[in-house]
Amino acid sequence: MRLSLILALCLSFATAFAENLIIYPLESQDALLGYALADQLTEAFDGSLEVYGPAVAPNLEAPIIVEGGFLSLRRLNVVTASPEGSSLVRSIIGADKVLTGEIDFVDGQLEARFFLATPERVERFLVTAPEAEPSLLLSRSISRLAMRLDLGRPDYQGEIDLSSSYADYVRALALLSFGELGEASNALESVLAEGDDERAAQLLDDVNAVQVGGEGSNAALMATMSLSNTPVDEALSVRYFKEFAGQTDLPVAQTWVATLLASQESEEAAAAFEAIQGLYPFGQAASSAYMAQQGGEPDYDALLTSDDFAVLLTAAFVAQGQENTSVEKEFLTKLTNLQPTYVYPFERLSFIAFDEDDPLAAGKALAVATRLAPDSDLYWTNLGWSYYLLGVLDKSESASVRATVLNPAQNIAFFNLGLVRVVTGRLDEAMDAYAEAIALDPEVDDEALNDLVNALELYPNQAGVHYALASLYEQEGQREKAAEQFELYLAAGGEAPFDRFAQQRIDILRAPPAPIEISDGARFGLGKELLQSETYQAGDRLYTSFELFTPGAELPGNVTARLSLQDADTNTLVSREQSIEIPRNAIGYVVDTLNLDLPSDLAPGSYTLNFEISASEDRQVDQSYELEVSGEASFLRQLISRNIVMTDLENGSAFYTDSDLNQSDSYLTDKLLAELVATAEAADEALPVTESGRFAGLSGGEIFNQSTPEDIQDFLADLLSGETGDASFSFVDAYAQWAIEGAGGSQ
Repeated sequence: MRLSLILALCLSFATAFAENLIIYPLESQDALLGYALADQLTEAFDGSLEVYGPAVAPNLEAPIIVEGGFLSLRRLNVVTASPEGSSLVRSIIGADKVLTGEIDFVDGQLEARFFLATPERVERFLVTAPEAEPSLLLSRSISRLAMRLDLGRPDYQGEIDLSSSYADYVRALALLSFGELGEASNALESVLAEGDDERAAQLLDDVNAVQVGGEGSNAALMATMSLSNTPVDEALSVRYFKEFAGQTDLPVAQTWVATLLASQESEEAAAAFEAIQGLYPFGQAASSAYMAQQGGEPDYDALLTSDDFAVLLTAAFVAQGQENTSVEKEFLTKLTNLQPTYVYPFERLSFIAFDEDDPLAAGKALAVATRLAPDSDLYWTNLGWSYYLLGVLDKSESASVRATVLNPAQNIAFFNLGLVRVVTGRLDEAMDAYAEAIALDPEVDDEALNDLVNALELYPNQAGVHYALASLYEQEGQREKAAEQFELYLAAGGEAPFDRFAQQRIDILRAPPAPIEISDGARFGLGKELLQSETYQAGDRLYTSFELFTPGAELPGNVTARLSLQDADTNTLVSREQSIEIPRNAIGYVVDTLNLDLPSDLAPGSYTLNFEISASEDRQVDQSYELEVSGEASFLRQLISRNIVMTDLENGSAFYTDSDLNQSDSYLTDKLLAELVATAEAADEALPVTESGRFAGLSGGEIFNQSTPEDIQDFLADLLSGETGDASFSFVDAYAQWAIEGAGGSQ
């Protein structure tokens, strides 16, 4: 296994082996404010405690080893700024105390909600201040936290001024927390450009040192930042974490050593995991996860005696991986009792219950899940299904409606709605729901068909079930089954107006399949506007427009359209297929979304463009047109034919229009180079120094001023290399992003 994680930290380090406190960045719509408050709290208590600040905190959490890699337990629906979130990360790290929180903006006030996790409990407290006074929020937070920690108030007079260079320092902390070492370096250099800053200078030295395996200001900083090196050097990280472990009593340091050794597939990994079993509860759990991946059997009985959050969650996940459902349920059930506000165990128990055909257990779990996560359309959809299986149809409908309100694209909820309405005798409302489901995804869900088949037995007196089933069969192209169900609907006493509709469908379905034809007015051209050109060029994107019709009763509900290009020897050079849904009862339908990109290296000459339409019952029709190709690929023509519009920065005007179709590429290149020169000063202020690619070491202004026509052409080639189309954007924004990301990898 190889470990690929993006992690980093900023650390204020007090005397080793003192009581430790982990301070997470506060979640906030103003991310910098959340990091700034956490950073200042770290500074305030550094000296009284061993404090780890906002960039280090998330990165101290060691993952567990699972099949195919590693898993962070926080990915299992854990919100850090919550009682269960703070409790879980404290368990993983083995810290004395962990502080998480969030900042809300409410009626001109800043409201900071804190969650302080200790081994015994999670304490909550609220601190407020006027929105314009973040430093007052800091002062009050220091006082409240000191009380909660049973400490005297630190003599610390910090402030939060995000209009100063401190904002760049905080931005560096945030970037480090996401593993962006290079971007963090740029932010720190911006701080130092404004004047001397001891903290920024030290952190910059450490960031630079870790990337070359050098020594830093402290072991903890180097250890966690080493995980952000690209690629990760496990041996280097092991060295750093061993140094860290010698300077702290945080057991997670040794857990990281074991994890990294496993990532290296080292023979020392087993001994390292054995060594952490007695350090703290999560050590035993992490060791059990490793053992399971080595083919061993964890001591589930011993793990089940624990009340530790991380232990129970790890054991449940390991049992799931071993398909030991009965044991998994034991751990999940214990989690619901110990962490009743944590939604994941309820979600997982509901899935297990459905697999075990136990709708009552599923419903109980989902009733709690919807209370804990009332905005989850998935939970409401599944709750509606559990109620249906239990025969509580009114609640089933209410839950499904709630799911569709939360997510109008939740097609499974619409299928559920159709089912519950048809079995309660409301065929018109049911068909509306089924129509919504099919509009979202024309491919009928197999379970939706099975549910209606089962409903025939459960609700034999509801004739509408036959009608709904017939409609879904027809949507799937199963004509004979559809006709049979429509006939059964009529035989069961189907009522108006659906009896008339059913008879019409029977007549159509039982008739020979109607032929399909392409109208004589088929056209093709450049782009969706079908711009005409005497000849076409390599790289052009061609669109077609033609009417598909039938002289029979109606067109098939689904056809496959294929557009292909053949050379003089009838070799197919390129083709494109598209599935097209056609409304019921249509006898004509315009196809105008099918397109094909001519190969960029297509030689001049004569070619054949083929339109082909195929449908069920071996129905097929095609037309061919001659196509003349001359000249080389043109960037301008490719942009226009793909409806890609690049605009200037000042007023959003496009650099070209359809009327420029036959202009040379130099016409476009000259305009784009002029735009770069005109915006170079702004780029110098807004963009960082580029680290890689042909522009490595250059500022934004230098990149814009020094770009050449060849650079522009390479940018356009990268832009057009994929399926990009139907887009409008600022050229300089896109070019800057391309340059910063390495300019396509060119050197």
